Amino acid sequence: MNITYRKAIASDVELLVNTRINLLEEDSGAMTDDVRQLLYQSNKDYMEDGIANGSFFAFLAFDGDVFVGSCSVCLYSVLPGRKLPNGKNAYIQNMFVTPLYRRNGIGKTLTSMCVNEAIKQQHNRITLHATQKGQLLFEHCGFKITDNEKLIMMVHEQ
Repeated sequence: MNITYRKAIASDVELLVNTRINLLEEDSGAMTDDVRQLLYQSNKDYMEDGIANGSFFAFLAFDGDVFVGSCSVCLYSVLPGRKLPNGKNAYIQNMFVTPLYRRNGIGKTLTSMCVNEAIKQQHNRITLHATQKGQLLFEHCGFKITDNEKLIMMVHEQ
């Protein structure tokens, strides 16, 4: 096993989008062709725009020429506050390693690369939502489960 890592470029979007679709199906089950096509196009547009304008980046892992994993980050800003004076946030998504390569440190390396790049770009709050399968990996990378007594996480979805 000779794993190499690199930052994704515009020509990698197809690989990133297909990986995201596969990850979504692995986590949530099969989707219809219509939903798959909608998600494919909207993710492709998002990633292409994000790579071009700097609001999205990803790192890729390869064993020779074989793709074995990726980790993506969405960068965004909110109003500055006491805990985040510059308002810059990073959100990790799509941490994925192909099944044959799991439990070899690839996910930890990809996550660390994403964290380091986000910090380099002064995005000092880095968040993610972990599956139960991924929780231990992210804890090894320094993430903690938050339990903020003053704030309650709420979502409005349509």
